[in-house]
Amino acid sequence: MNKLTFFAGSDNGDVICLQSESSDGVMNFSLSVSEFSEREYVEIYSPELEAVSGEEGFYILPGDEKASGSALVRFCARSENDMLIIDNPTLNFYAVGKADATYVVMMKYNYLYTLRASCQDGKYRVFTKIKTSIQPTTDSIELNVLILPQGADYNAVAKAVRNYCLDRGEIRPLALKCAEREELEYARKYPLVRIRMGWKPVPPDVLHQTEENEPDMHVACTFARVRELADAMKARGIEGAEISLVGWNVRGHDGRWPQMLPPDEALGGEAELRKTVKHVQSLGYRITCHTNSGDHYEIADSFDFSDIAKARDGSLKTTGKWAGGLAYAACPDAQIKYAKRDLPVIRELGFRGLHYIDCVSLVRPTVCFDPAHPSGVSASIEKLCSLMRMTREALGGFSSEGIRDFSVGELDFSLYNSFRSPMLSFYPESHPMIDGIVPMIELIYHGITLYNPSSATVNAPVKGGEATSALALLCGRPALYLYSKFITKKEKPFISIGDNWMGEEDLGCDDAEDIERSVSAIASALAEYELYRDRQLVFMDSYRCYDGGLKVVKYEDGVEIAANHGEETVEYRGQQILPASFKIYT
Repeated sequence: MNKLTFFAGSDNGDVICLQSESSDGVMNFSLSVSEFSEREYVEIYSPELEAVSGEEGFYILPGDEKASGSALVRFCARSENDMLIIDNPTLNFYAVGKADATYVVMMKYNYLYTLRASCQDGKYRVFTKIKTSIQPTTDSIELNVLILPQGADYNAVAKAVRNYCLDRGEIRPLALKCAEREELEYARKYPLVRIRMGWKPVPPDVLHQTEENEPDMHVACTFARVRELADAMKARGIEGAEISLVGWNVRGHDGRWPQMLPPDEALGGEAELRKTVKHVQSLGYRITCHTNSGDHYEIADSFDFSDIAKARDGSLKTTGKWAGGLAYAACPDAQIKYAKRDLPVIRELGFRGLHYIDCVSLVRPTVCFDPAHPSGVSASIEKLCSLMRMTREALGGFSSEGIRDFSVGELDFSLYNSFRSPMLSFYPESHPMIDGIVPMIELIYHGITLYNPSSATVNAPVKGGEATSALALLCGRPALYLYSKFITKKEKPFISIGDNWMGEEDLGCDDAEDIERSVSAIASALAEYELYRDRQLVFMDSYRCYDGGLKVVKYEDGVEIAANHGEETVEYRGQQILPASFKIYT
């Protein structure tokens, strides 16, 4: 076995060697909490994983939720010194290709950290930086290293990570889960149709809202109009779809969490909601709803400052400014508490399917220093996974906004894996150290969970072109979103991912013509999805890029999907593929 050492450097200049052992072909490294608990930060690195410019080899570095995949960094000569900083990696590993082997360094996710790769004076270095001062330090730092054969590329890395997680029982094949749960099998076969029904202004003019100063809610779609849309879908012959109601709750989307009830009267109230749920189900469709566990607003009738997570200095944590005003970060314990209250109510209202809780699988776990309910990263993850299981047991399934690898074992569907797409040419990567982008989330977790690849592929039928071919290439479950745009434009973008992160091309149901357009998009999405939806049950084998914009995904059963994201027609396996289109090879 190849020799590796890992060290921890800290803010006081100390350098500590991590303890190591080997088991079943895996190298394990650890650093006791007593070694670093009093430090502001520690940096974990291995000298053997450094490289020099011109050396054969590479780094594979996961992106954050705003990145368009994982970064491929080659050890080439660069004209300037630079550093790539990934503040919130969605995958907790990185890989290093060297002359003798490819090393996969898997971080145990019990601390929040940044991943950094630098090229300084012709020397490449990769390390993780853990700011121990901003999070509870109760666990050892641990990492496991898989050593793959010489020449193993990113496809081999993806298989190794997937098999490692399968062997440890952390994830299960989608085929097995679909055989066990009809709600998941239904979702696998049919598209998602989300409808944002009502919302107050975003960004909010009133941060600390009361019933006296609460802004008015915009009504986009009533419960009665949902029935009209479902009737039109049935008349078109759409066999199946999962309709998800967003902003159905009191004062709409992000209105008053953790207050959920009553279903807003401006949308029709509880009687109309119950009527709609039964009607949609009578047509053979599934209907679910959207809730939020992590954001709490002062206007809620159940708001309690003791539920809010605290920083080390005792200050209250916040998550942004949304429709309900200033959003406070709920401690994981509080999220569990309100789920126990709300999930039975949601079930009693008649909802059944892949229930959606906002952000749970997308954002980094909330850590809390409140002595009444302290929660480090590992404890937070345990509680969030419990929340996902509770949801699945109560309603048949769990879905959320994105993928972080701690969530995949419990996640049934990701609304988008990133806010950008590695496939779409109008989302280029600009960091000078990045030499390529690879879809590592999809390569690892396809066949484990359902997903739509990116916010750029939401409403793919109305965007057309590269959006539809990218969705097919990565075998994504179609996500249609009525009223995806809800943020009031300001002089500057409201958030870093862009005000309309799902695109300018929207759907709605304002009138009969609008309903017809939305139904046509749903029908188109289903017709195209039927061509490749059975690939959901098969692992990905490889992803390859060729000259001219040709990209090919091969599945483990030998089926290939090829997409042309270039400007000219290309040929693959004797067939021509037009720009912004795809073909399936069996």
